[in-house]
Parts: sequence; C-alpha cells; structure tokens
Amino acid sequence: FKRLGELATVKELPSLLDLLEQGRDVDAAEEAIAALGVRLEHPEECADPAIARLGNAKPASKAALLRVLAVFGGDKALASVCRAVEDPNSDVRNAAVRVLCDWKSDAAAAEVLKLAKSATSDTEKTLCLRSYLAWIRNSEQSMEKKLAACREASSLVKSSDEQKLLVGVLGGIKCVEAIQAILPYLEVEATAEEAAL
Repeated sequence: FKRLGELATVKELPSLLDLLEQGRDVDAAEEAIAALGVRLEHPEECADPAIARLGNAKPASKAALLRVLAVFGGDKALASVCRAVEDPNSDVRNAAVRVLCDWKSDAAAAEVLKLAKSATSDTEKTLCLRSYLAWIRNSEQSMEKKLAACREASSLVKSSDEQKLLVGVLGGIKCVEAIQAILPYLEVEATAEEAAL
C-alpha cells in the first residue's frame, strides 16, 4: 500500500478505492489514496469516484472515504461531507464532523459554525468551536469580517479555555473594536492574564 501511494496515478484510483471498500486494510488503503491525492496538481477533479462509492460503503470504509475527500477538496467533496454529518451511524457522523473541522479551505467555516450551534454533545461543540476560532485567526479576511465572526462565535463560548481562545483571536485583530471586546475579560479571573496580553 505504501508503494502504491508513491507510484499510483489517477488511472489506479478506482483500483485503490476497490481495495479500500474491501475493508481488509482500510487505513493503509486510505493512506495510499491520500498520498496519491497530495501528489496531484488538481486533486479536486478526482473526488467524483470517491463520492460515488459513499452510498453503498460500510461505515469504516465510508469514514475513510470522507477523510480521502478532505485530501481531494473542492465543492462537491465538501457537499458530500456536509451530507454525511446527518448519517445515522455515529462513527460516520463523527468522521464527517472531524473532516469538516480540519477542512483546508474557508468554504467549510459556515458549516462548522452551524455545527457548533446545533451540537448535541459538549465534545462536538468544543471541537467545532475551536476549529472555527482557528479559522478566524488564520483567515485572510478583513478585520471587520474577523471581528463579526468573533462576535458570532462569542455566544457559544462558555468555558474559560474557550474564552481564552476567543480572547487570543481578538488579540490578533488590530482595531479598537477588538480591544473593546477584550476588556470585559480583564474582569474575569480565569481570563484576566490572557486579556491583558
């Protein structure tokens, strides 16, 4: 599988997907497909064969296919991952949520925020919120858009760790409004040091 990941071309992708679906060594097959995807100049063009197999795949293979789609990227792949969040199988749903949270482009940010708002478990909410805050920090958006995104996320922030993350992101936005948003956290013992920084 390692050698296939190094040597395979787009022509071998259907065979690699067959091996993944057979389920004998899902992790190794997934790694080989991901290695192929990383080497491609336009990996999003290879998403269709993986998307086509999602419907009939067993849960372990479906979760692996979702992670492969993250490597391929593109709008179709993202839409398929978003649909998988509604999968009745908890392993598939968890894989879809994690793939969304790790998505490489800005396109997934709105979906991640929506998931954070509707999350039924604290673990999922925290994962989505951390991902969304990291996206704000690293995005190329204007200060105004970053500030608006922070305001939208602030209603979800509950724990002191989450508050510190939000304050850290606000600290990277160089405008008076960001300072004003940070000031209340100076009054809270758990976040005072972070806010002062």
